[in-house]
Amino acid sequence: MDVYPVNSATSTTTIECLRTSFSNHGLPELIVSDNGTCFTSTEFKEFLKKNGIRHVTSAPYHAASNGLAERAVQTFKRMMKKCPEGTLTAKVARVLFSYRVTPHTTTGLSPAELLLGRKLRCTLDSIHPNLSRKVMKKQEQQTKDHNKKAKERWFKTGDSVLIQNFSFGPKWIPGLIESVTGPVSYKVMLGDGRVVRRHVDQIHTHHRRPEERNNLPQTASMTLSQTDQGSEAWLEAEEVVLSEEKLEEPATTEAVGSSETEQRTVTTPTPLRRHSRREIKLPSYLKDFKLD
Repeated sequence: MDVYPVNSATSTTTIECLRTSFSNHGLPELIVSDNGTCFTSTEFKEFLKKNGIRHVTSAPYHAASNGLAERAVQTFKRMMKKCPEGTLTAKVARVLFSYRVTPHTTTGLSPAELLLGRKLRCTLDSIHPNLSRKVMKKQEQQTKDHNKKAKERWFKTGDSVLIQNFSFGPKWIPGLIESVTGPVSYKVMLGDGRVVRRHVDQIHTHHRRPEERNNLPQTASMTLSQTDQGSEAWLEAEEVVLSEEKLEEPATTEAVGSSETEQRTVTTPTPLRRHSRREIKLPSYLKDFKLD
């Protein structure tokens, strides 16, 4: 229901009110009115014709033919009488707002909800607040309180970190950030070449000592294939060391042979007793006897 206060119900005034209504709700296909002069004038007919709207009038002197409009007028006048004091514009606004947010007895929904597909907020919503809105408000407050003390943690590729260990060994093990897999997820390369994925809650910043850095890969962006090549190179280096040890074996054997000629006395240290020992005494009746 739309109501427009006017000083005179002329065709021009009626057309202006309809333009305002059409801008809010769009062009209708049909308009039903009584036989008033503002609706039967040539100007009004031309306006409807240009907008492609069909016009139907009710029977003369038979208000029941347009009962929907007559009932709306009756309802509006009754609500205006109950409206508190104020200007005409303020009274009309209060009446229309109350009418549009009040659920209908037949449909169970308010006119505004049928038109807009949503409920309009009114003062009664403050008395009985929406539960979902209350939950959202509490969650926003909790988030705000948490963010006051929380610090944003983020790492970049190559950062030295400690990650939580879920297998055997220490609880936290060192590594290097290899790549960023998400807003709070990272891939970390360990000292043995393994790459694991951890959440930011399972990672801490770590400042390494120089000797610890030598035990880690040179770059955190090593691929698994590069790690395999490194292990093969390590095996080759081990073979070279073993071959050098074999070449030095004869000299070592000669030194051992010469030392075998010398007689050395090996003394085995007596293990210390780690527990207390009770003192043993002979019985008094055996003091005159010699016992082995």
